[in-house]
Amino acid sequence: MSKIKVYDFEERLIENLKNDPKYLKGFKNYIIKEYKKDRDLKSLKANLSVILKAQRNISKLSKETKLSRANIYRILSSEVDPSIGTMRAILNFLGFDIDFVKI
Repeated sequence: MSKIKVYDFEERLIENLKNDPKYLKGFKNYIIKEYKKDRDLKSLKANLSVILKAQRNISKLSKETKLSRANIYRILSSEVDPSIGTMRAILNFLGFDIDFVKI
């Protein structure tokens, strides 16, 4: 009897982000749109973590931002709240920029 592969949601999402540049672009647009609506930093960091896992870029991010891999994982898992400079470095690495607007 053959075994059935069961995917969890994050595993499937990571696979799609790895294999489809249009999907990745759409996901990036979606998470920014959602963050602008709800300002949920924990959710934003979780989604950024998924992108980094899909792109397998934690080591490269660590080198470019001079943050330790352990610190990056703590930031993205919401164990610590990063400074705005650290968050900006992570966002810039992923192709985003922080835009401040008066509210």
